[in-house]
Amino acid sequence: MSRRSRVQALLFALLFSLLYCFSGRLSPASAFTVRTAFTHACHEVMTLAAFFQAVDAIDLEAIPEPRTSKWEGVVDWITRDLGVSLHDTRERFYFFSLLAGVRAPDTDGHSFSNLETVRLLHVSPEGQHEHCLRSPEEDGAEGNASAVHGCRRAFIAAIEDASAAADEEETRIFVPFVLDHYGRVELEAWAPAYHLGRALHVLQDSFSHTIRTPDLQSILHVTNYAEAVSGTLRASRDGIAHSDAADRCDLENAERTSAAIEASVELLGLTGAS
Repeated sequence: MSRRSRVQALLFALLFSLLYCFSGRLSPASAFTVRTAFTHACHEVMTLAAFFQAVDAIDLEAIPEPRTSKWEGVVDWITRDLGVSLHDTRERFYFFSLLAGVRAPDTDGHSFSNLETVRLLHVSPEGQHEHCLRSPEEDGAEGNASAVHGCRRAFIAAIEDASAAADEEETRIFVPFVLDHYGRVELEAWAPAYHLGRALHVLQDSFSHTIRTPDLQSILHVTNYAEAVSGTLRASRDGIAHSDAADRCDLENAERTSAAIEASVELLGLTGAS
């Protein structure tokens, strides 16, 4: 089987079988979700699918050899139920670093079993743009435009962090990673890919948390989570409430999910390892 055929087969397996692999309940704060005991592995699967499509554009030789190995267990944890494997150490290290970054905005080092802490994290006004959502003070048409700009700023900030990290003499760092029923651990990651993963999170959420044009290429409206869950939302003032339906990453939301993956592939292809 050619690499292209292998990638296409993997995409179908990854995208449309993931709910059978990672079944769970709705999260305290949805979005394209990360894998926990409560939620589906949307961000992880989309990032893995994008990685497989963009890997030929990534200069893996520019990535340093990791000094530790505990992070490898996380790669196995994500890939084993999907029937895929990554064998090259630098491939695995790059993917883990993306994975740690794409999960970070949803966990911030906290377990999803700590529902109160995670809920507070997800309704924080300061953190809404990392998920491409409205902040509570962003009201009306002006607030909608402000939310779009905030989403862009969060994305660009993560890209700039990745660029700055690549200029450091030592690019290997330790980042928090949370596993259900185990807790928080500090694992080694490649800093540029970790921050690129955070940028991927914003980019992917910009497809699940917005109303877009029919071709999904432009944002028309940014939805509201913080005020929707607090019960204070007034749609005419605060915008449309965040929708669980738009957060699905199965066949019922295949078009939106595929568009998010396509955008992720473009980002990974453009950045490579530079």
